[in-house]
Amino acid sequence: MWRAFRGIVYCVTLAMMMSLGATVAGANSNAETFMNLPDSEMKSGDLSEGESREFGSPYVVSSAEWRNDGVLMEGFYYYFNRGGWRSNGSTVCMMAPVFLKTGVTIFEYWVTITDDDAAQNVTIYLKRVDNYDGVVETVASVVSSGDIGLQNLFKFDLAHVVSQDHSYYLTTCSSSTNILVHQARIWYTE
Repeated sequence: MWRAFRGIVYCVTLAMMMSLGATVAGANSNAETFMNLPDSEMKSGDLSEGESREFGSPYVVSSAEWRNDGVLMEGFYYYFNRGGWRSNGSTVCMMAPVFLKTGVTIFEYWVTITDDDAAQNVTIYLKRVDNYDGVVETVASVVSSGDIGLQNLFKFDLAHVVSQDHSYYLTTCSSSTNILVHQARIWYTE
C-alpha cells in the first residue's frame, strides 16, 4: 500500500514539475521583463518599461542569502516581515556568496538598507578572493550615510571584469540593532 502511494505521489509531482517547467519556459523564453524598475536604477541605453532583454543584469543577493561568519552564530536576527537581517546588538559579521559568469563586466553595485541609527554606519563590501593563493581584494564598497530611513547605496563606473581565477562575495560587520540589510544588486554587461 505504501509503495503504491509513494509511486502515485512521485508521478503526480513529476507531472506537475514538467507542466510548470513548460509553462515557465514558454512564458519567459529566456527573457526578463524590466517592469517597475526605479528611475534611479535606469541606465542610459536601458530598455523602456515593458521591453525585454536576455536574462542577466542585475544579479540580486537577497537578505536571505547572507550567513554568519561562524564566530557569533546567535548575533543576528532575520526579520521576515521586513525582508532583512540585523545585529542583535553584538558585533556580527556576515557574508553572502556572489556567483557571476566569467567575463562579465561589473559596472554598478547597489545595496538597499534601512538605517534607523544616526550614530552608526555600516559598510558593505563586494570582495573577491584569488582561487589559487587566497589573496582577498575589495572590488567595491558602499557606506550608509547616517540619514534615517530607507537608503539605496551605490557605486558607479566600476568596469571590473569577472575572472575565472576569483570567487566573489559580499561581507559586512555590524553591531547596530537599527540597521537592517535588505538586498544587494550587481549590474553587469556580458
